[in-house]
Amino acid sequence: MKYTYGMRLRGFSIGCQPKEGFVERMDDKEGKYHDLIVYNRKLTEEELKKYDLDLVESEEEMKETKATVIPMIKQLESLFSKLNDKFFEGKLETPVITIAPDTCRAYGWFTTWRAWKETDNKEAEGYFEINVTCDYLDRTPVEIASTLLHEMVHLYCEMNGIKDTSRSGNYHNKNFKIAAEEHGLIANKVQKSGFGNTEPTPETAKYLESLNLKFDLYRPTPEKEQVIKKSSTRKYVCPVCGAIIRATKPVRVICADCGVEFEEAV
Repeated sequence: MKYTYGMRLRGFSIGCQPKEGFVERMDDKEGKYHDLIVYNRKLTEEELKKYDLDLVESEEEMKETKATVIPMIKQLESLFSKLNDKFFEGKLETPVITIAPDTCRAYGWFTTWRAWKETDNKEAEGYFEINVTCDYLDRTPVEIASTLLHEMVHLYCEMNGIKDTSRSGNYHNKNFKIAAEEHGLIANKVQKSGFGNTEPTPETAKYLESLNLKFDLYRPTPEKEQVIKKSSTRKYVCPVCGAIIRATKPVRVICADCGVEFEEAV
């Protein structure tokens, strides 16, 4: 069980907070607290008062329902921070991370424009967006994390003035390949998307596995649903007249014209 606490008054420094059960420090993207610190135990009221901490969230509360994408969004935000530190020296700016349906036949996307603005400060520069499409959250956690890392490479290229794609962002050129392979990925060339087919290096995959990621929900597309339904349908053929019937479960049916039993087609 993990508990996240916000620091009201002081910034984080090792030794200034309770050491027992400490897991990690995180930035507060909403700017309400100086730092967020995570523990594997619930701190006492005395500790909260002594160290000026507020309980922000707990896995105990999050597990009350799975009917929300909030834990997955928070997990992706935390994962972004970890990947940023490990593969980009912490130099990537933080984007808005979203989970949305697939509209471009991709596992994810990065907006090359600042797609999000602050409601209270519309003149501000705004934020880029990285999306992980919800249709494919039933893949392995390592594959999902690799998608996030792929989109982070696009963010890296955008921040450094590197032209990494063409054809409306669909074709990944050699600049993308170089950047991807400098940041923990293997870039394979395919006809339509160039070097857009990426996978983690063995070392990266091992690191991602060590994070013990888990995504509880995904949003299947109608096409996927049709494939599932189609695969459960059985076809039966009359061996005499060739008449065909279909059923969603094993059946025994006699052809009224021929008086013989239908046979399941292989």
